[in-house]
Amino acid sequence: MFVTFDLYGRKSLETRFIFYLTALVLMMMIFCSSIVMSESYRQFVDDAARIAAQAAERVALGEHGHGTISSTPVDPRVISVIERFPDGGRKLVVGKDIPTVLPDPRGSAPLEVNLTCILEKPDLSKAGGGIRERTCWGFLQRTRGREFLVLVDSSRSVAQLWSQGLAFIWITALMLVVFFFLAMVMARNVLRPIRQFVEAIHKVTEGKFGFELKVAEQDEFGHAKATFNYMLSQLKEKELMERQLLHSQHLATVGRLAASVAHEIRNPLASINSLTQIIAQDPKGSPKSQEYAGVILREITRMDTSIQQLLNFVRPMPTRFREDRLSRVLEAVVGLMRHEARSRKVELDLVNRWEREFPFLIDAARLQQVFINLVKNAMEAMESGGKISLSLDYDPDADKALVTVEDNGPGIPEDQVGQMFDPFFSTKPGGSGLGLAIVSKIVAQHSGQLRVDTELRNGTRFTLSFPRLAPETVARLEGIA
Repeated sequence: MFVTFDLYGRKSLETRFIFYLTALVLMMMIFCSSIVMSESYRQFVDDAARIAAQAAERVALGEHGHGTISSTPVDPRVISVIERFPDGGRKLVVGKDIPTVLPDPRGSAPLEVNLTCILEKPDLSKAGGGIRERTCWGFLQRTRGREFLVLVDSSRSVAQLWSQGLAFIWITALMLVVFFFLAMVMARNVLRPIRQFVEAIHKVTEGKFGFELKVAEQDEFGHAKATFNYMLSQLKEKELMERQLLHSQHLATVGRLAASVAHEIRNPLASINSLTQIIAQDPKGSPKSQEYAGVILREITRMDTSIQQLLNFVRPMPTRFREDRLSRVLEAVVGLMRHEARSRKVELDLVNRWEREFPFLIDAARLQQVFINLVKNAMEAMESGGKISLSLDYDPDADKALVTVEDNGPGIPEDQVGQMFDPFFSTKPGGSGLGLAIVSKIVAQHSGQLRVDTELRNGTRFTLSFPRLAPETVARLEGIA
């Protein structure tokens, strides 16, 4: 049966880190102090036993006091030497008589006896009554056929042990305070990356991929962050590809349905158009009926134009890939849209960050249509003017060209971002809702990716990435188109 102890299990990771490390230091200090104290105690006892053995030997030989037994101790630390007889009697040989009952040591080996010795009689004229108590150690010594009980003063040794213990207490307290603050610093520096990982994982589980961890460390944490950022970019691209795949499938379904509906509408519409023309050209018809026939013909023409635009969207677009520079395409777009931008009080500029640009296999006319559509939508969104920036860059790691169209307009509501590229979805009065759907389709034909970042009252940014296509890939794409 195992017992688990987790006092701060429900606290933060930083609190548990500090608690367990501080407890570890406390246990280490207690362990070290117990070893040092035990070793000091053993040395003191061994030293006292050596003194007791020397005193018993000298008394047995009668060498003390020039061959006579004296009341002066053999060593200043020897308090008494008491001879013990076989019949149980005892006799004070050296030192002072002890007014207490001494325990009876047993065994043949030297035996340690702890007792308290009163060395001075009470003196009421002195503070405290003049009573001094000392701790003694008693050793049973057998030498030259005689048995002695030697009492050695251990008060100094005990005082030193207490001093060592008190010193260890202060050192332990100081170490705990110092290590507590060191543990706080360590916890904040060591656990900060872990906390960042936890927060990042929570964002990923919520489906948020538009961020990355800042890599400031050059150690294992830095490598882990860089790996996490790479994994996040792969997840972001995977999510974007899945979204584009679903969008393409949705468009394909809508396209088939729209083509079928357009075909069914166009046939009776042609009959209505023919009959209306007959009515309009009938000389016997009244002026009012001819006027109504003219209105019907104009509406039929408008409907036919919308149906044709829908069919152009759902039908495959013929593409002609040629080597060209994206900067030339963007410069043409800026040149075409500059006049309209001035009339709308919109500042339009182009920034090329691609230092050594090389040609890409692209359909320049189709991409020009994409950028014109994005710039025009941005202008229409900024009613009181603003700024539109087009930028061109290159990612050598992914071998992709990056084009950004950014404005400082009102932004797009979050609930509309997911519907922007759906056919027939439009927030503009009279809009067909096919502009951005065509943009998405052309980007997909170039095997590119389209990402939208928007924030209300802070503008919108479209980021388009185009990979460098191989000739065999272009042949396959042209075959599909």
